[in-house]
Amino acid sequence: MYSTFRANVTATRPAIVILSAKHGFIEADRVIEPYEQRMTEARANEMIAELPGFDSIEWPAGVRSILLAGGKTYRKVMLAAVERRKALGLLDSNIVIE
Repeated sequence: MYSTFRANVTATRPAIVILSAKHGFIEADRVIEPYEQRMTEARANEMIAELPGFDSIEWPAGVRSILLAGGKTYRKVMLAAVERRKALGLLDSNIVIE
């Protein structure tokens, strides 16, 4: 059973994009060095103001719903990125946000 799981995990696992307070949006498998940058309200506002620079990775295609997991300031940046991508036609305008 484990070998079946391992053979299929990449096809069935959820697509994940991570928001780093220092690096912006990164791929889930990207390895980064530890850092001390916190997601403060000021940092969230800075990231939103410069969103294209912090949201330059390719997001998973064909997404029908997005779960925003994180604290209030992280979700603020995530939602701004989702709205930007919808406005650019990169995400379906009817995508479900949870």
